[in-house]
Amino acid sequence: MLPCVRPALAFLGIYTFIAAWNDYILPLVMLVNPDRLTLQVALAQLYAGHSTDYSMVMSGVLLSVIPLVLVFTFFARGFIADATKGALR
Repeated sequence: MLPCVRPALAFLGIYTFIAAWNDYILPLVMLVNPDRLTLQVALAQLYAGHSTDYSMVMSGVLLSVIPLVLVFTFFARGFIADATKGALR
């Protein structure tokens, strides 16, 4: 059963990681110590004020996307290979 379910588990792993990584509301409400903010909350606080340093915001966004790309490439390889395995004879 596990080889048949592996593409679904890979998709579930990708989806769960991306959802947990991009979570914004719960850390915004729960975290009160400014030294322990998540990356998404810290990036949102860079927009506060009248002037925004867009180079700092874009470098922070680039750093926040790198783990997502790595997880996707790691899990997508197995997801695509196993999903197309049944289509070939």
